[in-house]
Amino acid sequence: MNNKVKLIGGYTLLFVESLLLCLLVFCLIFNRTFLNKEYVLNKIKKADSYSTLFNSIKTEMSYYTEQSGFEDNILDDTFTIEEVTNEFNNFINSIYTDNKIEIDSSKFKERLNKKIDDFIEKNNFQIIDESEIKEFVNKLSEIYENKIKISGISNYIKSIINNYKSKINNYILILSISLIAVITTNIFVFKRKELSVLFFFLSFVIFAVNFNIKSVIDFKHLFVYNQVITDPIKLIIDDIFGAMIWISVLSLIIGIILSIIEKDKK
Repeated sequence: MNNKVKLIGGYTLLFVESLLLCLLVFCLIFNRTFLNKEYVLNKIKKADSYSTLFNSIKTEMSYYTEQSGFEDNILDDTFTIEEVTNEFNNFINSIYTDNKIEIDSSKFKERLNKKIDDFIEKNNFQIIDESEIKEFVNKLSEIYENKIKISGISNYIKSIINNYKSKINNYILILSISLIAVITTNIFVFKRKELSVLFFFLSFVIFAVNFNIKSVIDFKHLFVYNQVITDPIKLIIDDIFGAMIWISVLSLIIGIILSIIEKDKK
């Protein structure tokens, strides 16, 4: 193999190595954030999305309650933030597993029916349309369930999460094996041992991606479907950008150290 072929082949493989390493890093970040149920639950808790969800449910129910002629306090003690928290956690668990998405509103219905009975008795109503009461209870239960399970996009989110969860480990394994194979080939066949280039390239790409995404998208005013989803997503994105900066700096330092070692060996 002549020197020109070695030179072209070596630098081509260096580019491939750098590309594989970048893809591997991004897969690892994605796997440790959006595809990590415990991590996501931690961000939901930190964003106080449970309180946001609780207040959102109560606000929408209040609008419907006023239109139906009931007093607003009929909703008092019909559901608690602890119950909303548990149901939302169960929903998140369903998103990351094969479990069917189900929200239990039975306790809410039971308490609401009791409140309505007390309201009717207190106001001495004689003529009651049971069908209207049933419709009212079902409507509020529907609000309760749909708000918690983010009706409209829950199945879409579940399909995306499970699709990538089933593939991400394979991607990481394939990229890792490919990276090792390409590095080995480059070292022993094309005699290119400049591993420092890998880390310099990684540092540059991650910094460039970080900078360009932030300059194009205004994450401060980001809104995704509703506030319950938006707040934790913002925290996750902040973590990802923070991790990218640290990886970029660390890669640069490693690249400099390897570059010094490589020069000394020459």
